[in-house]
Amino acid sequence: MRAKTFTISFRRRLPAILLFLFVSLPAAAEQWYVVSIAGQPVGSVQEVVSVEGEGSRAESRLRMVLNRLGSRVEMATASEIQESGDGRLRKASLELRMSSQATSTTVEVEGGALRIRSQAGGKSFDRTVEIPGDLLGPEGLRKTTLARLKQVGDSFQALTFSPELASIVTVTRTAVGAETVASEGRDVPALRVEEQTSGLPVKRVLWLDAEGRLLASEETGPFGSMRIFRAAAATARRIGEEGGELPDESYSGTIVRTQIRIPEARRTERLELRLLHRNPDLGWPVFERPGQKVVAKTDRSLVLEVTRPRPVHGLSFPVPATDASREYLEPNSYVQSGDPELRAKALEIVGGEKDLFRAALRLERWVAESMSMDLGIAIAPSVEIFKNRRGTCVAYATLLATLARAAGIPSRLVLGYVYVDGMFGGHAWTEILAGEHWLPLDAAIVAAGTADAARFAIMVSSLKDGPGLLSGGPALQVFGQIDARVLGYKLEGGERVAVAEDARPYTVVDDVYRNTGLGIEWRKPEGFRFVDLDGVWPVSTLAGIVGTNGEKVILESRSRKPWEHSEAAAWHRLESVVPSGRRGRMTVAGRTAYFVEEGGRAAVAIPGPEGVWVLRAEGPEAMSLVRRVAAGLQL
Repeated sequence: MRAKTFTISFRRRLPAILLFLFVSLPAAAEQWYVVSIAGQPVGSVQEVVSVEGEGSRAESRLRMVLNRLGSRVEMATASEIQESGDGRLRKASLELRMSSQATSTTVEVEGGALRIRSQAGGKSFDRTVEIPGDLLGPEGLRKTTLARLKQVGDSFQALTFSPELASIVTVTRTAVGAETVASEGRDVPALRVEEQTSGLPVKRVLWLDAEGRLLASEETGPFGSMRIFRAAAATARRIGEEGGELPDESYSGTIVRTQIRIPEARRTERLELRLLHRNPDLGWPVFERPGQKVVAKTDRSLVLEVTRPRPVHGLSFPVPATDASREYLEPNSYVQSGDPELRAKALEIVGGEKDLFRAALRLERWVAESMSMDLGIAIAPSVEIFKNRRGTCVAYATLLATLARAAGIPSRLVLGYVYVDGMFGGHAWTEILAGEHWLPLDAAIVAAGTADAARFAIMVSSLKDGPGLLSGGPALQVFGQIDARVLGYKLEGGERVAVAEDARPYTVVDDVYRNTGLGIEWRKPEGFRFVDLDGVWPVSTLAGIVGTNGEKVILESRSRKPWEHSEAAAWHRLESVVPSGRRGRMTVAGRTAYFVEEGGRAAVAIPGPEGVWVLRAEGPEAMSLVRRVAAGLQL
């Protein structure tokens, strides 16, 4: 007998910035969809669904390509879902590829429980979850939608399984109106439905045809509105291969600029912030945790105080597993601490160190020195990260957490924001458990000792359930949705500095640029004008000046790691600007500085307490110009 075909709706989310954006898509026989973010097509989905006997099987493939900051980020999923004739879930599987190594999750209903198996790098990790009620598959959800949503205002709730979140979720669907949707060149009558999934603050709007199958969907995300709509196969295939470049404002909207620059941010012991919500309906995540205190909160504004924890010494390791710590000591599909090579490297790095915290610092330094930043690899298992030694901040945090567990130190990942160069940006770092205290370490943005207080956390994860949780509720509540004002800060060994909410990052009065936060005063020579003021990460420019003949000098702020000698750091930064040439020393703002000149390029590096200031120029007499401009610089 020939198999019948029909369409289903199945919810997925893929990581969006450091995060997953999962989509829900059905198909009739073979159906194609286009995925767009902020109006830019970036991916496609192909689905084939068949009825065999009394059950159904759905196969789906999603591919997204995002080009950002010169990197190509590719994401792909392949799923298969089996359910009974009455719409109950039997089996589900999801393969996720965010890097060269795929990870997979398979789920099977056994009695009143789900057996969940995660696989990565040839290793399997099993767990069991009890089912609190009837668990519907996507066809079951479609049939329930047709039966329950007869008129505007009708609503129902149902349980289903989310492979990307690796958990059972409650889906609520509500009929809100009848509309006409343009689909593949024609207008189609549609029922508009709002869908809410437990654990996710964002409502999704669905447009369903007369059979309850998806025509289009839309929801808010960190980079702008994400829309999915039916399309011709040829169009969807092409978009799935090519992907798209998101508008600059999609990325800049996730950056939280501050009204001042925090000096020596990696030495921040205490930070007070006012966070302002752009979309109060999303609500606030839970900020209260060790080292973070909510001082005041309304729907639109929240005052947060962050305190840097003190190191804890005198504890030994490996730490014996307890009910509380076992999850943070055991390997899983992303934190593959049981791998023999990773374990051998962890023990080699730790060496003869007996103190738990000092051993963790050794691991942090090794990761910081061994890894390189690659925005094209969003999330990967630790065996792959260890082999290739590159990735985003999530990769740095994952590898450090893995090495810590391999050495017998409990660890977990933290997701939040960190301050760098005039802004707070989405970031991930690591925490280790020392006795009863979780201590932050950051191998991507390193401080001396525990990680600084110029950051705030929104959630933590052992990655036991995979990376899907990193794109869950807290991430959707804040990424791309908040602004911030610095109310005050305290640096190591210093006094609290109060900051007005209407303060400015810099001023230019007559011929003088002043940055009070960083303590910079720069008087420009006659005939020049200021340009390129107050760049934020990844731009390191603080200010520039341009002369009447087009000659230009740029002042940059470059970071250095705590263990880097100031002179060595200065020469290293100069090599990135002028790789070779005549070298020498000079005095700038009363400090010893180092310079390199070659042909029409010259640069001067001035070491500071935490970083390096760089003055660079190009053009005829570049070195003379740098010397002339440096005379007007005060630090």
